[in-house]
Amino acid sequence: MTTQTKDTLDLKIDSVKAITRKILEDATGADEADTMLDVLEQYEYMLLRQKLLMVTTFDDLADIKQAIRDAGCLLVDLGRDEQELMAGWYHGASPKNLAYAVANLLSRIILELSGAVNEFESAYPALKPAFDAERRHHAKLLQDKLDKEEQP
Repeated sequence: MTTQTKDTLDLKIDSVKAITRKILEDATGADEADTMLDVLEQYEYMLLRQKLLMVTTFDDLADIKQAIRDAGCLLVDLGRDEQELMAGWYHGASPKNLAYAVANLLSRIILELSGAVNEFESAYPALKPAFDAERRHHAKLLQDKLDKEEQP
């Protein structure tokens, strides 16, 4: 691991810890805050595994996938609940408000955790059908949830 990579991981870990502290300070017991903390915890753990060159286990994989789903739901909820603030947002947009900054963070976490999943799954090509079936199942669950929320 290069010094630059280690420094980047250290910066990301420190950032996650700072955001976590801020959420804990401001938390009002909202489910979204708890979910965000879970996502940040899993992201921090992934970064630590990378930094320490730890192997990802199947248990880790399940937790990472859940964090991706949770972060995706938070991002969708943010877009729905803060439509005015989120107008014009796209991945990587310069943060013009807190909603943009949170959306960028969630998007970055989803991308990085997804990269970890892809890396892990590529080591087990024989399990690809099972991994694909799991993705289809969770995509259907999410679509069902979104369809249900749209109904009056």
